[in-house]
Amino acid sequence: MTQQQKILLRTNSKDKEKLLKVIQEDKKRFEKLERRAADVIEAVTGSGLEYEKGDETVNMCKAIQEIRQDAYNEGKLDGKLEGEQNERNNTLREKERADAAEQELLRLREEIRILRGKLALGD
Repeated sequence: MTQQQKILLRTNSKDKEKLLKVIQEDKKRFEKLERRAADVIEAVTGSGLEYEKGDETVNMCKAIQEIRQDAYNEGKLDGKLEGEQNERNNTLREKERADAAEQELLRLREEIRILRGKLALGD
């Protein structure tokens, strides 16, 4: 059985966690994996593995670490952007509340002015 066939049997789905487990269990073999086997893993898992196409062997451990680091960085950036958006939304809501309070204050002042005018006429 070829190395590619063994890998396909162990990673027969797009389960990236399963692939990671397989690689961790046999780390030495995956540090110098045949390039064709790496191509098969990429095709089967769709995991976005990146490696030098001219190399005969691929350090899959490093490739997986890079994917995980990229995912971490993307998640961190997404979290930062989401936090900034939430901050903008909160600021906008606070401004809307302040504007509504100001409008209510103006309405009450106008009502007081009208009442004073009516009281002045009644004197």
